[in-house]
Parts: sequence; structure tokens; C-alpha cells
Amino acid sequence: MKWELPLSIPAGRSGKYEITKTVFPAMTDMNVVNLRTALFSGVKPEKVIFYEPVTFHYLREDGNILMSDIPEEQYDHIHVVEKCSGTVLVAGLGLGYIATLLSQKKSVNKVIIVELNKDVIELVWKHIKTSKMEIIHKDIWDYLKETKQRFDYVYLDTWSGTGETEFYETTLPMRRASYAVLKKEIKQPRKRVLAWKEEVMRGQISTNFITLLQIPPVLKELMDMPDEAFEKRYNDMWGKPKYYFWKWLRKTKPSKEKAMKEAIQYAQDYGEACWEKKWR
Repeated sequence: MKWELPLSIPAGRSGKYEITKTVFPAMTDMNVVNLRTALFSGVKPEKVIFYEPVTFHYLREDGNILMSDIPEEQYDHIHVVEKCSGTVLVAGLGLGYIATLLSQKKSVNKVIIVELNKDVIELVWKHIKTSKMEIIHKDIWDYLKETKQRFDYVYLDTWSGTGETEFYETTLPMRRASYAVLKKEIKQPRKRVLAWKEEVMRGQISTNFITLLQIPPVLKELMDMPDEAFEKRYNDMWGKPKYYFWKWLRKTKPSKEKAMKEAIQYAQDYGEACWEKKWR
């Protein structure tokens, strides 16, 4: 992949947020795909070596890194740039990396960025803005409810963790809310809303299923469990996302190969209309 270094933001601080810059010496090797991403996304781990000194930016809150433009984070965003065109909504400004690359793409006409934090806007916006970009200081949830603007693509790049809980409680609800701001003529809205690390989150769901399917005592316990005990364990807030898959498994008793295949599809489709139609 081509390494893009489009940012030139000075170091600075506003409130509890700051921009820092780190120069890495020649012959530094850095992750492109780390082991966790590789495991849950089904890709190979990868590194890159820089043969000349290279400078990367970091956005920090109270010293903790929120975002950077190192290769690993560039990799997380490259598929977004490849897919997007027309008018694009970006939830979260960060360092402005994704907004900058989108604005450089000829097929992108407009990039509207919604950012809640004034300090982040103060640090970043004046150094990345172009005629294609617009910044809106607002909570993304409020913006999705109130805006009359309609988009060709939405990219959800707000700060969150990448675990299953974040997927259920943040990414999935925000994804669903984003469908309302897509242009009406779009026939496959699911493909027009992209979210940071969503493939990793969904990968964790399928890996959880597949792991348990390969542990005979656990699987036997699940299959032999009385209905009342099964309902109590899985049909609650935390068990609900997996409830329908395990219920199907108990009822149909498929081969391990079929069960594993269905587990992957279940995780990929979870929360979408096709999932509702098939599993509920």
C-alpha cells in the first residue's frame, strides 16, 4: 500500500487535548496489521520498514493517545477512502487524516465533519481545511436526528473501544441511525455506512462462536441444557446477541462445519435487515 503523509499540524495544546509529533529514525519497522486485527479480520499480520526518518502525529487527551497517523491507523482507513464518493459525512475529526484524504479524491464532492470537542477543532481544523470540507460543532447523535442533509456515504470514526460491548452499545446503534441520512435512492444502505474497526468487532463475535463450537464439553452442556436454563442464561441483555444462534443450534443440530459457516455469517449480518429476516 502507498503510505500517505498528508498532514502538517504543529504541536500544540488546547484544554486537555494536545497534538504531539514523533520523528522515527531510518530503518524503523512499524505494524501495519497487528496480531489482534489479523486474528479477528482474517488477514495476515504485516509490518513496514521506513528507510528514511519519518514524522507522525498524535492526538492525545491528558497524555493518552486517541489517534495517530501511523501506518496501523492508515491501514484502518484505506478501505474507506477507496469506497467513498459524492457527499460524505465523517463522524469525528480526530487529526483530520481521513477527511484530508477524502477531500483529495476527485470523486468526492463534499466532506462534512461533525465534531463535538471544541479543543480538537481548535488544534486541527485550520491546518487541514479545504474548499471541499465543512466542520460542524455538534454531537453526532444530535446531528443525525436533526440534519436535513443527505449523504452518499457515512464514516463513523468517533472514539470508542473495539470490543463486543462497544459494538452492541455504540457502533451498531450509530450505524442504524446513519441510514436515515443517506440519500433516498440508495438501494444498499448497509454498504454506504462504514465504521472504524467494525470488522474487528464482528470478527470477535464469530470467533467467540467458533471457539465454543470446538470445545466438546462446553458444546455438550449447551446442547443438553434444559430450555428454562438456556433461556435464563442467554435471553438477557448480555446473552441476547448470541441467543438466536445458540437457539438455532439446539434446534437443528447441524454439523460442525455448517455451524461454523453459519456463525461467521451470523456475525457479519448481525443487526441488519437480512439478519432480522433470517434469525428472528
